[in-house]
Amino acid sequence: MENISQASPLLPPVSGRHDEATQTKRDKTGAVVVVVRLLLYTTFLDLSFWLMEPAQTRIFERIYCREYYLEHEPSLIGSDGRRGVDEKWCKVSWVQAEVAFLKGWQLTLDSIGMLAFSIPWGYAADSYGRKPVLLLVSMAILAKHSYVQFISYLDGAVPLKWVWLSALHTVFGGGVPVSAALTHTIVSDVVAERNRVTIFFQLMAASITAEFLGSLAAAALMVWNPWIPMILAVLIKIAGIIILLFIPETLSPGPAAPRRPVMPAEEADSGRWCCQSALGRFLSSMAFLISDVRLLLIISPFLIHLLFSNEEILRLYISAHYGQTLAHATVIISIRSGCVLFLNVLILPVLSTYCRRLWGPRRSDLLLTRASAAFLAFGLLGVGVARTQPLLISALLVNSLGWGLFSFVRSLATALVEKRDVARLNSVIGVFDIVGRIAGSPVLAFLFARGVEMGGTWAGLPFISCSGIVMVLLLGLTQVSV
Repeated sequence: MENISQASPLLPPVSGRHDEATQTKRDKTGAVVVVVRLLLYTTFLDLSFWLMEPAQTRIFERIYCREYYLEHEPSLIGSDGRRGVDEKWCKVSWVQAEVAFLKGWQLTLDSIGMLAFSIPWGYAADSYGRKPVLLLVSMAILAKHSYVQFISYLDGAVPLKWVWLSALHTVFGGGVPVSAALTHTIVSDVVAERNRVTIFFQLMAASITAEFLGSLAAAALMVWNPWIPMILAVLIKIAGIIILLFIPETLSPGPAAPRRPVMPAEEADSGRWCCQSALGRFLSSMAFLISDVRLLLIISPFLIHLLFSNEEILRLYISAHYGQTLAHATVIISIRSGCVLFLNVLILPVLSTYCRRLWGPRRSDLLLTRASAAFLAFGLLGVGVARTQPLLISALLVNSLGWGLFSFVRSLATALVEKRDVARLNSVIGVFDIVGRIAGSPVLAFLFARGVEMGGTWAGLPFISCSGIVMVLLLGLTQVSV
């Protein structure tokens, strides 16, 4: 222990204070670097997805359309100039239903794998680090998309249902929910609570920017050939993975637990003990969720994340119901994306800051969560009943006002748990999202096929149904207090 006397200084040496200030500044600079690189990584990966998705749908539609007219009207084969059928003839209910079911069951199979592996990989990220798990899942997603493109390139030589095997990518990292969970966990590792929701908005803004630019670029490039955005998407995804290599590990090292020697008598039961121990650790790690019922109600909107954000069903709906090409439908959707981008970059951060000063962080997030859910519900209802394209666009703009819901929900839930539980919370949120995908994907595909078959206002059946579900969840959120 240091000797303290009357001659000892009351204040620490100036150099000590200077070193402390320098370290604080260095930490802030490091956090900014991590966030900027994470935003670039998110933008590149999402940009590649939105470049590929509309083009992929068009290729699926083209293959199914050719199969349909080979049986019903062979004279139309070659009307597109590329051994296929002109897109205007591909809006028949059978073709649209086949595309919807193919993509709907792909989401379901992906989601089953995500449900099985997301929590274990979230636990691995808490134990061994965020970066290696995020790198693994990013590589697995790249492999999945490359495989789907290979099956598409065979142009119907093998059944398109073979793309469902791509769901095996979830074994390696857990899939998209783990990627989303880890990006938000890295932000939580390096950003203080008072600034966290702002960074969450920036992450969402990066995703929406990628969606906006990717959708417009895909719509333009699809006019020449849908394979152009498909190949470009793979190259951009590789660039995003390269950016990830330069993001440092953010998991704080914890104290190592003392180890004792294993006695020979214990070795015989070591396998069973390991399984029981792993199960016990897993159940105890989820105790934070069970102990606070508010968390279950707060994160419940993630169950319907797919229902309101499924742009594939929306794209098919616009194309079939209004008689438009998939490229034109993609442009209409990009209008909403632009509005969401403006909202997340300029409006919601300012509104959130003002409300936090007025009511405090938690109360503000809760009130804005409820308001966002209300806008979502009314916007979805408007999309479902819109008879003209101007009314549809108006409903999409109302719907966009609710897109801050999931940032507010994630920020509020994160504030209610201990820091050590943040990665697990984000993994549980991912599970909620997955459960919604498993249940919602085939249901949406069925409702879409049924709506197209019935015609008229019933064509919007998926969106009318989603509106009702959001209203039920909104009632649950009104029962939460913080």
